[in-house]
Amino acid sequence: MKRFFFAAFGSLLMLTAPAAAAPRTSVTITLTSHRYTPSPIYLAGGVPVRLILQNRGGKDHDFSAAKFFRSSRLVAGRAPSGEVRLGPGQSAIIDLIPVRGSYKVHCGEFGHKLLGMSTMIIVL
Repeated sequence: MKRFFFAAFGSLLMLTAPAAAAPRTSVTITLTSHRYTPSPIYLAGGVPVRLILQNRGGKDHDFSAAKFFRSSRLVAGRAPSGEVRLGPGQSAIIDLIPVRGSYKVHCGEFGHKLLGMSTMIIVL
């Protein structure tokens, strides 16, 4: 009987516990030749967000934001060395909790930054 009680109580706690890291909002960021949309990217500090990165261009692009990814708490997804690389038509999802501040973003592919593929992430 005790075992049943603790199992039921544990299940109840799991159902009522808040999902602190679950994204409340999502932001789709489109990478094309040679821009990011939206630009700039606005996020709320301390609020879980799902970033959906979509490469709609015909070339490889990346989303390089080392300082942003270092300061944020990544919950799911990957940004090795502060960058997400995407081939044509590829997408990536990153769940994170951003920290207030302004962060530079650029594409590290040769010449893309010079062609205007850069923006800012502004976390209020």
